[in-house]
Amino acid sequence: MKNDNAAVQPDMAAQISSLPFPYLLIDPDHRITIANPAAENFLDQSSKTLCGSDIATVLHFSDARLQNALHDTDTYLVARMAAMQTRRGGKHDIDISIAPLTKNPGWRIVAFSEPSPSAVFGPQHKDAGAELRVQSPDILAHEIKNPLAGIKGAAQLLERKLPDNDKALTQLIRKEVERIASLVDQMQSLGSKTVQPVEPCNIYEILDHAHAVAKAARAQRIKFQKEYDPSLPTVHGSRDALSQIFLNLLSNAMEACADQEEARIIITTRYTSGVKFRPRDSDKPVKLPIEITISDNGAGVSEDIEGHLFSPFVTDKKNGQGLGLALVKKLITDMHGRIYYERDNLKGLSHFRLLLPSSEKTGSAMP
Repeated sequence: MKNDNAAVQPDMAAQISSLPFPYLLIDPDHRITIANPAAENFLDQSSKTLCGSDIATVLHFSDARLQNALHDTDTYLVARMAAMQTRRGGKHDIDISIAPLTKNPGWRIVAFSEPSPSAVFGPQHKDAGAELRVQSPDILAHEIKNPLAGIKGAAQLLERKLPDNDKALTQLIRKEVERIASLVDQMQSLGSKTVQPVEPCNIYEILDHAHAVAKAARAQRIKFQKEYDPSLPTVHGSRDALSQIFLNLLSNAMEACADQEEARIIITTRYTSGVKFRPRDSDKPVKLPIEITISDNGAGVSEDIEGHLFSPFVTDKKNGQGLGLALVKKLITDMHGRIYYERDNLKGLSHFRLLLPSSEKTGSAMP
């Protein structure tokens, strides 16, 4: 028997209204368009009053970073025990999450939930957790950098015994060890506002290096296709950060399409116009004319996690930790860039599209 309801598209307003926790739907102009009954009760205002209001006039956070995030349409935010005051004067220590809708640029869902367990167990429990989070990066850095030093030393000894034709691989090992050690140092300050210094970068040199490292790490028969714009200017960014970004994306692409009979990865660069982004730390918009896309013909990510793909600990890999793309997002944002995931089911391709600023130099980056 045919199910008459199978083709009926779910109504978003009805879905949000049925949820037990407070939810708000925000449009690209930062206005509330839907407030469910739980949100009406929580904010002590009717849906009619809330809808059409700028979200920043309804919610007021004591932390300026949270308040600024209300007008950042690309930020995925999770905050625990956030001190907040509503437009009616109600004060709360609440857990809040703001999630962009991937398939609807500019639209966001704001969700409130009960306080985290630290509020239940008291300040001592919360402080202990904070202390552990502060110490963990230092412990992790120590455990990683010690074996890295051994790997670098072994590569140097091996290089002395190899003929000149075979030294390229040991040099690659040493260079990657040095880059990883530098990355570990940077990871120790991920929670801070410190960003890597930027400079004019030749994007093709960085892409070719990441390509060589990815292929050396995974001996798989994958066809690489490069579609480069020869007039592309240099990028205004961090060389080490860009290297890490492309290595992560290429490694993910190789893993995603490894099971395909004709595995294929496409690296595309092009110059675009009209794309601008206003960083939170600047009053002036930043132009993002350099577009770099890494595509693969794998199955793509699950629709369940597509909207939170760049959030920490979100992954559909069996042995994945869900940190790679979160780091990629952070590094790109630090350079005032943007990254998006798109799935083209018609062509069977997954695209990771990066938008980056150009340097003041307008010369071609092609060697």
